[in-house]
Amino acid sequence: MTRVLYDAFFHMMPGHRIGDDIVVGGYAVNFGRYSPNDCFHPNGLMVLHSDLAAEYELRILNEPYSDASLYDADILLVTNPDYPLYEFASPYRWTPQDVDALMRFLQRGGGVLLMVNSFLSRPDYWEENFDYERVSLLFDRLGLRWDPNFMSDDKSIEVARAGKYRFGYGQGGRVWEGRLPAGVTPLITREQNVYGFLAQVGKGRLAVVGDTGSLSNGLMVFPGFDNAAFFRDLFQQLKPS
Repeated sequence: MTRVLYDAFFHMMPGHRIGDDIVVGGYAVNFGRYSPNDCFHPNGLMVLHSDLAAEYELRILNEPYSDASLYDADILLVTNPDYPLYEFASPYRWTPQDVDALMRFLQRGGGVLLMVNSFLSRPDYWEENFDYERVSLLFDRLGLRWDPNFMSDDKSIEVARAGKYRFGYGQGGRVWEGRLPAGVTPLITREQNVYGFLAQVGKGRLAVVGDTGSLSNGLMVFPGFDNAAFFRDLFQQLKPS
């Protein structure tokens, strides 16, 4: 069975527990969003977890990236590494050594799905922000930039395209000026915006999507969009050969 590691080290897990297995984050703060065990919060990932359960084994990663911590993983799922200045954020940040380990994991054939958001100084959307400075360590390796001053429509879900899929894009970010280096292909687009991309790194593949909420319970089942089908297909593409 394909093993997926969910990064719960650089993104703080929820603190509100319901029973032994279900934990729920808050609605107003970043703390605890995007938990694979959360079926109550619209930003939980239980719908994704349920979709993957028959074919994938999901495990929680609670330590930095290294050859040892990633040795038996097939796919690493990273959801919006916390920006450290915010209350309840994870105290840990990516280091150059973490990025080195990610690159070695990809080189030997692993798959990585990195979900990020926009990065804005607006106080009403601070919870969308991710650790832009440290995630840029990886973007620098790929030769591209994320746009730190852009967020998609904050009043509605945008209709983006992802190949044959109609993709629901919430409040997310984009690649700077849509510029992708050679060997990196657009994954999700809307007009001139590149909202996600796919890169071949050695024997592995790295997918980056600029709206973490597009993977969440709410948008995975939102009528009129194909997010669930898109992510099922993307996980297939990320599986090691």
